[in-house]
Amino acid sequence: MANETWIDGFNLFHRWDETREGFSAFRNPATDMAGLQENALRLLSSALAKRAGVIVFMDGGLSQGSQIIHGLRVRFPGPGKKADDAMVESLDAKQGRARSVTAVTSDRGLAATLRSYGAKIITVEDFIARSLQRKPGKKQPPQYKTANLSKHEVDDWLEYFGESAEGTEEE
Repeated sequence: MANETWIDGFNLFHRWDETREGFSAFRNPATDMAGLQENALRLLSSALAKRAGVIVFMDGGLSQGSQIIHGLRVRFPGPGKKADDAMVESLDAKQGRARSVTAVTSDRGLAATLRSYGAKIITVEDFIARSLQRKPGKKQPPQYKTANLSKHEVDDWLEYFGESAEGTEEE
């Protein structure tokens, strides 16, 4: 029995630092939700590094069904429908094999329902901490040291690069 991780997409994207800002504007009619979802899924796919068995449930969608987006299986319940309902229906369809599912959500009601079917629950916050934070030993972006240069040193460097020191003081 293969283990699967089901992610409540909007629940995750509202809490993850990488996507929180964009998803906080989702109620604004001018927000490009398709673009927002696309970017969030790209970031998630990159962070999970091809982890197998992940399904992201997203609210709405132009049509009902699953799509592969940036290597992730994404399930849309259809126009005007909620991902929560699609997660419950999908778990119900597993007919007793719910123990193979770990659901990622901080929605208490959804978590209680999925748990009653036998699914394991991990909160979004725990999932972010365990799976989406940079791991020690992974290549970190370079840290640049800042130097406190004297005005004389700055002038020397500007001269070296053929720049004029005039006008730099008033910026």
